[in-house]
Amino acid sequence: MIYYRCKCGNSTSYGSMPPSPCCGCSECGTTLDTTPAFHSVPEPHDFITEYDRKTGEPYKRCRNCCQTEKEILTDINTD
Repeated sequence: MIYYRCKCGNSTSYGSMPPSPCCGCSECGTTLDTTPAFHSVPEPHDFITEYDRKTGEPYKRCRNCCQTEKEILTDINTD
């Protein structure tokens, strides 16, 4: 397991693979990484259109972090 954190230390993550390049800290605005030398500004989400299996309704999902557009907007509005 590798420890990842943002520059300010407010956001942290553990895992064998690094967090998505579109996810970052809402406080300092940097990506999560293993060392301060590698922190950068998060990339924009890369949305693809998918369809709900039950209703057939289209929705957008980020191909990097797999969150839906609705989930991302909800996270932004609760900060």
